[in-house]
Amino acid sequence: MRCILLVTLALSFTTICIGQTGPDSTMIKGWGDLIENLTVRRPGSDELEWRTKSNELAALPQGLVIRHIPNTPRAHAWGEGEYKWEYATTIQSEVGQVTIEEFGCFRWTGSGWCIIATEDTPFTSADFSSWYECNNAILMPGVTYTDQNNWTTSDRLSGGLYRWYYIGTDSRGRRVKGEATVELLAQLGAPAVSR
Repeated sequence: MRCILLVTLALSFTTICIGQTGPDSTMIKGWGDLIENLTVRRPGSDELEWRTKSNELAALPQGLVIRHIPNTPRAHAWGEGEYKWEYATTIQSEVGQVTIEEFGCFRWTGSGWCIIATEDTPFTSADFSSWYECNNAILMPGVTYTDQNNWTTSDRLSGGLYRWYYIGTDSRGRRVKGEATVELLAQLGAPAVSR
């Protein structure tokens, strides 16, 4: 069931950039991190909706620790004319019990950060619960949760920087965030994460 979900997600990705719209050949299973002054433009309606994700993230206190392993994965051939970077992503709360509300990823384009979108919304607590094997998306104190199957694909061996963000609510009702960057290397190598 998860494989079907990932294929479905991969087929529906759109990149939304400052000053750009339309599909992009890079796909990622996720969204992104804090990007200052990033305005997000959502396609798919007559009137384009704008919102500023960076302002929301900048206003939130840090409360989650995010890590990508490896932090600089190499690509491997995947399908016909495709490349795939694989890495694990871990998350741990620094502020006690936290319920994850949403998470996502941005991509650096050289001139700004673009949000990687699927279905025009961030990933949900249900996605988090499933991918991180975390009941009801509730992070317990002192426990590390891991998505062993995080990945990014592209039709070119170009690599790049991707920034992930996670937003959750602690037991006092305070929203907190966690952020981390992964650098995809424009080099071929064996899959970095054992499956």
